[in-house]
Amino acid sequence: MRGLFERFKFPEIKPSRIREVRGYENFVRIVPKLFSKAENLVWMSTSLYPDFYNRDNVREAVEKAAYRVEDFRMLIDNMVDEKERLSKIPWLKKLIKEGKIKIKKAAYEIRHIIIIDKKIVRIEEYHPANRRAEGNLLVEDPLIILIEATLFNRWWRDARDLDV
Repeated sequence: MRGLFERFKFPEIKPSRIREVRGYENFVRIVPKLFSKAENLVWMSTSLYPDFYNRDNVREAVEKAAYRVEDFRMLIDNMVDEKERLSKIPWLKKLIKEGKIKIKKAAYEIRHIIIIDKKIVRIEEYHPANRRAEGNLLVEDPLIILIEATLFNRWWRDARDLDV
């Protein structure tokens, strides 16, 4: 086992921070703040809930992040009709066509997460695709973020490209 932990490159280890966010309205206030912290990457899995994405504060935060970061990936839940959902979010479709956001459709059922610069991860409580999320965890822990990023990369590798 010696040497196993030396192979992992972690940023300065700080005490883990885990914060629970309950309720949809609280979530809607927190998410734009997450996007505003993004400097290099945003990786997210989502059901593309139009009422959420079309809120002014969410739209503005996503647009700014998409133009600022180098790697913005959006993985669409396999349980939703992405064409129908994107037709209700035309500004997002524009960013995808401009190449600011890479988009794929998951090959199987996935959890909904947002990874910001591999420094913070938002993990959503499971919910059916036709309902809003009511619970979220915001986690700042290098090991948990490494696990979630590895999982996201596997989902991304297995996903299919979308023609938007």
